[in-house]
Amino acid sequence: MNVADKTRNEAIREVVIPVLARIAGISEAEISDDQDLIRDISMDSLAVLEVAVDLEAYYEIKIDDEDLDDIYTVGDILAYIEERMRKDEQQ
Repeated sequence: MNVADKTRNEAIREVVIPVLARIAGISEAEISDDQDLIRDISMDSLAVLEVAVDLEAYYEIKIDDEDLDDIYTVGDILAYIEERMRKDEQQ
């Protein structure tokens, strides 16, 4: 991971982690990349959808239902947003 990717990842984390914490009703310190949204953070499908809507609004993107079905962990969210930002920059 180069410096630009690390900086991008940190910037994404600074947005995503507070959103997850607020919606899940837990502290940011309790959230790690390998946690499963449903099993470990105790989010239900509606809460996951709320996270997606918040991130769509913040990043001005559309997270397709098919893509959302493949997001299971905090790390999956971070990777998805990073990949979307990278693709948008290439266009």
